[in-house]
Amino acid sequence: MPVRVFGYIAFLGALTAALPANSQVRLAVANPELIPYTAQTAPASRQETLLKEVLKQITARKTRTKSEDLQRRLDQLGSLYSQPAATTFWTSDEGEMPNMSLVQDEFDNADYWGLNPDAFAYTPPADIIDGDMTALAGVEIGFSLVVLRYAEHAFGGRVDPTKLSLWLNRGPRPVDAMTFIPELATSANPAQLLQNLHPKHPQFSVLLNAYRQRKFPELHPIRKDDSDLIIPSGPKIKKGATHPQIGLIRRRLGVPPALGTDVYDKRLANAVAKIMKNKRWKYRKTTIDKWVRRALNEGPKKKQQQLKSISLRKLVIKMDRWRRMPDDLGRLHIRNNLPAYETQVFKGDSVIHKERIIIGKPNTQTPVFSDRMDYVVFKPNWGVPASIKIRQLLPRLRGGDYSVLSRRGMRIIGQSGRTISPRRFKWSRVNIADVPIFQAPGRSNPLGQVKFIFPNRHSVYMHDTPKKSLFKSRARSFSHGCIRVRNPKRLAEVIFSETKGWDKKQVHAHWSRKAKANKRVDLEQKIRVHNTYFTLVVTDDGKIESYKDVYGHDRRIGRAMDGVSAKKIAYSDPARLQKNQLKKLAKSGYTIKRNSKRSRRARSQRGTTHASNFVDPYAPKPLSKKKAAYYKKWKPKKYKYRRYVPMHRRYNAWSAF
Repeated sequence: MPVRVFGYIAFLGALTAALPANSQVRLAVANPELIPYTAQTAPASRQETLLKEVLKQITARKTRTKSEDLQRRLDQLGSLYSQPAATTFWTSDEGEMPNMSLVQDEFDNADYWGLNPDAFAYTPPADIIDGDMTALAGVEIGFSLVVLRYAEHAFGGRVDPTKLSLWLNRGPRPVDAMTFIPELATSANPAQLLQNLHPKHPQFSVLLNAYRQRKFPELHPIRKDDSDLIIPSGPKIKKGATHPQIGLIRRRLGVPPALGTDVYDKRLANAVAKIMKNKRWKYRKTTIDKWVRRALNEGPKKKQQQLKSISLRKLVIKMDRWRRMPDDLGRLHIRNNLPAYETQVFKGDSVIHKERIIIGKPNTQTPVFSDRMDYVVFKPNWGVPASIKIRQLLPRLRGGDYSVLSRRGMRIIGQSGRTISPRRFKWSRVNIADVPIFQAPGRSNPLGQVKFIFPNRHSVYMHDTPKKSLFKSRARSFSHGCIRVRNPKRLAEVIFSETKGWDKKQVHAHWSRKAKANKRVDLEQKIRVHNTYFTLVVTDDGKIESYKDVYGHDRRIGRAMDGVSAKKIAYSDPARLQKNQLKKLAKSGYTIKRNSKRSRRARSQRGTTHASNFVDPYAPKPLSKKKAAYYKKWKPKKYKYRRYVPMHRRYNAWSAF
């Protein structure tokens, strides 16, 4: 090999040794075609850096907070800011976005919509240095949390009733942060978008107007019509006379003038006589005196007193309850308003049927929820609820009184449909709540002739009842939780005519003697059923009717709005007390023997709440042995009480005069 070739090889070896110790560089020198391609990553933009800081602070806040509501909102923001096309909505690397101030202005007007503006107060730091990503990320997260809180409160999230009572099962409506926040941040009119969150129900609008008339009288003055006029006191006015009050009385009664505004003519006298006849005046009264003025002023004064009795707090609570109602109640739906003891069938916005109902007692309340009616059962069996099984049947079955079921027309039905003898169960161990006990159709069946089923976890439904006299009472809370209807035939006619097109004959055929017992009829069109709790109801003429807080739900929600913790309020929940008492009673060895005094007394008092097996949750605790012995020592003697005799029969000289 020539010396020149050896020289080239030595030169290349020395050049390779002089290159830096990089495998890719050496590979490029040795063979340029074998170099792997590596894309050069551009430096992260300021927007990407801000997004990373937002996600970092969201994770840090989740680890620090113990609030479930805040953790839920942070989870929603984490999903929002981690999506592929994520961006910031209220801040950028240059500062705040313009929509942020417009949204904050609407938050300041929250009181105008019956919300608490203090819950949405947010003040961003004033001294943010340009490029301070940590401060900008904090503003982005803080304002997004306020936006979510406003949307939740507009949907009824100011208070979650499901945490206050087991019988309140209508919680706040959910907010979709993935669509709401981007839409609000890019909207041309964000204030209008926030206002559209509030309910559109007519009842809510009337309550909101009444709230604004109280809260902002300068902006919404109370409009008085002729029916609100009050007639001042004055002399007697006979027919044919003239007086300045005649024109006022004409406007009050809606009688146009005939001979003049100050002349008391025959037409106005007839209107006055009709008013007094409705007030059960014995003879035709036309002379206007203090009695006529009192009758004319009774309506306006009663309306003013009623409006004064409705506080702002009560209006806010009722508006908050309407916020949790679904936007679409259903074209055909049923509303059971528990405080009013009334059920209404709606078709669109009009009421096509209403009737009196009986609801649960305060210690066995009818729950508040929404569901749909799937089917109706004619001549139904009565599935005995767990509370009655544990309180009334279990102590007797434990004591060996196995005929208690047959005496009440009840029986245990197995999966095969056969009757099982109660002697086959060891009642000291078995859970009677799981034992299927039924009562056959008949006159003594508490469900009457029909029941309307809308399946729910409370096993509550609407049904007939043989005790029709209870509907005469004003306060009708007598049931164990189910809803009793006064005229179930008419309700069945309305339901089946709207869903199946049946006439009255087809419906009444299921009430005949030859009709099949426990006949189930499915509804092709499901009907929404709403058990509501509105103590303020707007009537057809626009007036607001007020009802008593039967179950104390308004008081619970009011305390929660005042800042009392939900755990403290739920501690005294009757539903939880009843649940715990039933557990203790089922586990205890409480028995009632067949031939005991308690059993005989219970049979004599059957159907009353004073039976020996009745467990009163509000009854005082029994005395200890020491205190009982002390009081027994000083127990007074027993005296036989004589029958009361009136005084005029005791003494002949007695006279009522």
